[in-house]
Amino acid sequence: MPRAVFLTPVLPSRSGMGLAMRAGSQLAGMMRVFDVKTLLIPLIETGQTGGSFAAAFPGSGLERVACVGEVDHYFRLIASLVDPQERLLHFERYGKPSLVAALSGSVVQRVAERVQHHGATHIHVFRSYLLPALDLLPHATTRSIDLDEDDASSFLSSAAVLEARRCPEAARWARLEALAFDRLIALRLKNFGCVTLANAEDIPGFLGRHPGLPLQALPNGVDVPTLASITPGGHRKDILFVGSLRYEPNVDGLLWFVTSVLPRLPKARLLVAGRAPPPQLLAWARPGRVEFLGYVERLACAYRHAALAIAPMRSGGGTRLKILEAGAHGVPVVATPEAAKGLWKQGRFWGMTATSARHFAGACRRLLENPQEAQRLGRLGRHAVAADFSSVRVEDAWSTMFEGLQKGLQP
Repeated sequence: MPRAVFLTPVLPSRSGMGLAMRAGSQLAGMMRVFDVKTLLIPLIETGQTGGSFAAAFPGSGLERVACVGEVDHYFRLIASLVDPQERLLHFERYGKPSLVAALSGSVVQRVAERVQHHGATHIHVFRSYLLPALDLLPHATTRSIDLDEDDASSFLSSAAVLEARRCPEAARWARLEALAFDRLIALRLKNFGCVTLANAEDIPGFLGRHPGLPLQALPNGVDVPTLASITPGGHRKDILFVGSLRYEPNVDGLLWFVTSVLPRLPKARLLVAGRAPPPQLLAWARPGRVEFLGYVERLACAYRHAALAIAPMRSGGGTRLKILEAGAHGVPVVATPEAAKGLWKQGRFWGMTATSARHFAGACRRLLENPQEAQRLGRLGRHAVAADFSSVRVEDAWSTMFEGLQKGLQP
């Protein structure tokens, strides 16, 4: 088989964190076409281990390219500035996304060495902020990239939320991140054989800013459990949130839910599944009211007891695995329009959307008080996810994409 390298900021996985699962789908599809070496630049921690990776992806070697403490000197100086206006001024001059700061010269050199050592003729990159890591690769190395989401658009949506929360410095920083991502794309996303993202609805806006890129949408995917494994355990009564609590849009959405929506649902209990909740969320923990479960290895039990799941995010991008996962388990979802973007089509709704706190609470109340309606929507979700978003179908789509790339490379 031809040899390739998969460059990722997160350890690929078949379950757990959404970003790791998307990386896992790509790697699984890639391994059908290439002899793959996975290079991990560990910018995003999931708690998974090398052993779990080896069990999930036998045949793909894993190598970590350490970047701890190797932050760009200029960015280190920017981060140390006390005056927020001075910090913003220098970040604007820096002109690169903050995540790029971890890609020091030695990291870029090691990536080039590992690609050469593996004898790879192709490199696939997961997430745009790893693009500078390719700077020393030979021009003959063909390239593809999954952006996952339109980062510039996501940061602009975060800026709008921060402005509404009266956080002007943080909002300005988010707008500068958006500009930096667009600059990064414009400068470095050339001569790529394929560019993908998760949400087809992001394509027109992205191509409007970056015309001519070979862009296509490949969705997220989840495992669809058997019917026997999702049989409800007694009366479903809980509201469930699942997601990374290191991801700012998740934290913001949950804070909005517990402060503005949950008080309108006096009898409801919210369960939050996610690693390392920050202090501003833990401050709202109350037994029987708001309970933090931490990292949950097997979510099936939590879904079995959930009347509904929520996706209250007001910013961010891509497509939300938490909505797909709930659908796969037959659980309806109440979501903001931002969270449900690109997922619910005509006849494919497995939940309800609401923008205001009053309407969001009303949607939750409707499902809590009408279990038959919740079951109907849950069944719709299971059928829709099985048809369009199953991990098997999505891995097939990645494999087809890589196979087409490889055929295009052959003389």
